[in-house]
Amino acid sequence: MPATSVAIIGAGPAGLSALRQLADSKRAIRVEVIDSNPRYGGQYWRHREGDPFPESDLDPTSHSSTDIRINWHLSTSVWQIENVAGSFRIHTASSSGEKSSTVEVEKIIIATGATERTLPFKNWTAPGVMSAGALQSLAKEYQVIPGKEIVIAGSGVFALPVAKTIKEVSSKLGADVNVTVIEAQSIFRWWRNSFAFLLNPSKILEAVGYLFFMKRHGVKRLSKRIVREVKVETGEIVGVMAVKVKSDLSSDTTGEMLAADLVATSFGFVPDMTLASILGLERKNHNDDAVVVVDSNQRTSLKGVWAAGEITGIGGHELAISEGAIAALDIVQKSSKSWKWRRFRQQLFARGLAKIYPIFGGWIESLDDSTILCRCEEVSVGEIKQSARELGADSARTAKLFTRAGMGLCQGRICQRNVKEIIDFVRKDSKNVSDANRETVRPIGGVVTLGGLSD
Repeated sequence: MPATSVAIIGAGPAGLSALRQLADSKRAIRVEVIDSNPRYGGQYWRHREGDPFPESDLDPTSHSSTDIRINWHLSTSVWQIENVAGSFRIHTASSSGEKSSTVEVEKIIIATGATERTLPFKNWTAPGVMSAGALQSLAKEYQVIPGKEIVIAGSGVFALPVAKTIKEVSSKLGADVNVTVIEAQSIFRWWRNSFAFLLNPSKILEAVGYLFFMKRHGVKRLSKRIVREVKVETGEIVGVMAVKVKSDLSSDTTGEMLAADLVATSFGFVPDMTLASILGLERKNHNDDAVVVVDSNQRTSLKGVWAAGEITGIGGHELAISEGAIAALDIVQKSSKSWKWRRFRQQLFARGLAKIYPIFGGWIESLDDSTILCRCEEVSVGEIKQSARELGADSARTAKLFTRAGMGLCQGRICQRNVKEIIDFVRKDSKNVSDANRETVRPIGGVVTLGGLSD
């Protein structure tokens, strides 16, 4: 029997979980693993080169099956996928875009994850302001702590592991670092997820563990506040203006200035829909995000394509592991009943977190029109509002045509969700309905040079 050929696009928790199940299936399978990072593990399992892989159960080097053949394509991005007569032709390029190649497979598991979401504020483009994920990567992968007075601002549980990483690495380096976490919502909203906590008791221990760690290591935590401005003097950050907000993120009172020399911000994550739109997969709106529609076995609307992880809905690495396993087991036609029960519990918990940490549009009300929204093209908040009020923009896509927001290097991965929310805020009296399938389909989904394209 000829070997089944499968491409796993994304070597994070979902992709590695799928790979593990394929390797354990004792089936003749050729797997092409494609990831843009130089090492497997994705954004979640960042680690230093030469260190043990953080999740030994999913370490690909522990695979012993002789039936599976794994071809690794690291530091490689997918810029196009063609559906050709029942198989898929995947066009890839190196991280520099200079070297291109093509692989053909019968089946695809898309596990491309998500990008971190940030909300704009005054001077957020200044040196020393970064995403919380970038700060964690510097600490985990490079053992670098680029500040002494660090503020982690935003909403969601991600700030807790980032703060823990910073304190652990700084202690290891012998550095004295103060960390302040500024959370937009109240900790008392956790009661909204009580039932899901009961079905996931390990999450209770995890949450309590983070809170004890923060108290023991002097991590200051401020609730119901967001950063409105970063104070910059002679090119360096000297503080942040934190204002108290209501649950819809609209300003409640005047703010207070806090000491800071580095600001990391994160308001959750946005699923990466690049390949989903190229393949024309059906999408839907879930918690105001466009996500890929899948069935109980993680199958998408296109035969031969499965999706797992954050692109089916933001839920964290444990849910991604379950979804990756279910997709792979469906490919090899094995039962995944226990994984589906685990997925159900984890999905319930993820839905609860979405209720605890919602991102309502109140953050837009007190935003200065001069604030830069699209960093790549330097488009301001006022220009986006003007495109809606005077030019008829009714979506992030049409706003892009008028303002160039989203046409830069990141291709809207950072600003698109914010542009959409500002458009909806300006046109709140209209009957505009957001359509998850109404997106710009990019025929080229990654960096590739003209030379590589011609190859």
